[in-house]
Amino acid sequence: MQYHVAKNGEKSGPFDKEEVYRRLVAGELSGSDLGWHEGMAEWEPLSKIIPPPTPQVQPIFAVPGGGATAAPALAATTPQGTSGLAIASLVCGILAFLTLGLTGLPAVITGHLALFRGSKKLPAR
Repeated sequence: MQYHVAKNGEKSGPFDKEEVYRRLVAGELSGSDLGWHEGMAEWEPLSKIIPPPTPQVQPIFAVPGGGATAAPALAATTPQGTSGLAIASLVCGILAFLTLGLTGLPAVITGHLALFRGSKKLPAR
């Protein structure tokens, strides 16, 4: 399918879908620029015709040595802003429902520690 594009009132094309997508990724075109292909009643924004590019997602697993037989290792880093104590608090809080409240106190303690360390910007120990 061939696409025609109108940017700043200037029409160009025809382009195939891959070329339009490449120009969107390169920043030569924006989603608000107009596009049209045969069968359409009128010009519409490219963001409606061609979905916007999605960012590349990095895998969270790495294979040491790159060998096929090596076991994958979990990445040692956590996303910025994620507190291990906050996660522990969440897990303990959920487990409190299953353990009849036995993990409720650790959930409260780790939650308060995470909040304190996050507000004071203290290093984790």
